[in-house]
Amino acid sequence: MINAFNKDLPVDRFLLEQIAAAFAIGLTFPLLSDPSHAVLEAYGAYGEKMLYGKKSVGVIRSTFVVGPDGRIEKAQYAVKATGHVARLRAELGV
Repeated sequence: MINAFNKDLPVDRFLLEQIAAAFAIGLTFPLLSDPSHAVLEAYGAYGEKMLYGKKSVGVIRSTFVVGPDGRIEKAQYAVKATGHVARLRAELGV
């Protein structure tokens, strides 16, 4: 598959399936592609991390809660996937 925005970049079929599923359930916000890491770096979500006990550089799993006015109300870094969404929803009361 070819990326419609940049024909030189291949597109991950699994990622496309995830995007299609998000739209199918009524996604109400835009998605961002950041191949240059500019936005990730601006938000502190790209950098040195531990991966399987070794230092590496890459995406730091992060969560940002954005308020109705578009401002970040909460930022969490190096979150674990297991149980994270449930804990966050409980904290936010949603």
